[in-house]
Amino acid sequence: EGTLGEDELLGTASLHPWAVPDPSPVLATRWGPGELVIGGTRVIEEGDSLEIAPGTTLRFAPGAGLVCRGTVRAEGTAEHPILFLPVSPSTSWGGLALQGQGASGSRFSHCRWEGAWGFEHDLIRYPAAVSVHDARDVSFEEIAILGSGAGKAGLRIASAQEVRLQGGSFRDLGGDGLEVLFSGVTLRDISVRESEGHALDLFRSRLSAAGCSLSRSGVSLLSLDEGSEVDWEGGLLESAPIGAEILDGSRLGMEGTILRGLATGFVLKQDDGERGGTLKAEGIAAEGCGRILVRDAASTGEGGRSR
Repeated sequence: EGTLGEDELLGTASLHPWAVPDPSPVLATRWGPGELVIGGTRVIEEGDSLEIAPGTTLRFAPGAGLVCRGTVRAEGTAEHPILFLPVSPSTSWGGLALQGQGASGSRFSHCRWEGAWGFEHDLIRYPAAVSVHDARDVSFEEIAILGSGAGKAGLRIASAQEVRLQGGSFRDLGGDGLEVLFSGVTLRDISVRESEGHALDLFRSRLSAAGCSLSRSGVSLLSLDEGSEVDWEGGLLESAPIGAEILDGSRLGMEGTILRGLATGFVLKQDDGERGGTLKAEGIAAEGCGRILVRDAASTGEGGRSR
């Protein structure tokens, strides 16, 4: 009793639903430590898992990427980080994509991505070095994303929830630093520098940030659109045409932040939507800025106290 009989082993008898064992990962893959060369796009299927050992360097051929529909554990250390690199400094590669609910629960720490310019797989575009699509409970700790192609983001988060970033830097990006679409994200101690697009671009998303630094973007450092909501504490907005633009029903609450070297601190306006933007700012320090606040009649801006 409680075991499978001969007929069941031969497949001639059916199992009751309660006799079927719980599913487990079909394939558990471990890469590293050491150096591995990835010649073409690899896929970790839903239900499978991938573990990347500390001290692993993955080198990708031009255009190659890694699509993970299952969970990923890439947990390096400060002494033994995990590197995602092109096969040579003169080439680029596709990037990493977490795709679907099967990738929920993935973890990355002490990882660095360089030279990833985005790619396409199964008719899905991943226009970023790292993409998180339709997953939840994903965390990144002490990461770095350096160098992306023209118009390509460092990190793209779309239709994902409970995505957390704790400590990390994004630099020299050909598009936005971080793109957040239809998602919920938490940022702590993140630095984004030298992006051709927005340092942080949100569309219909919610974000909580503390201790973050955004600097040297080609447009606004922080962009909120279509009802996005952001609570921002501390940190720095520096060296850009606009510190934050708040559009079409979006809301920004900011406290204790330094604005430095901005042509305009905040722009609030009704763009394509039916409402303008809303700003509530407290304890803002402005250093070497032009105008602090520009808003239209559809928008509401409350400066509170500044220091």
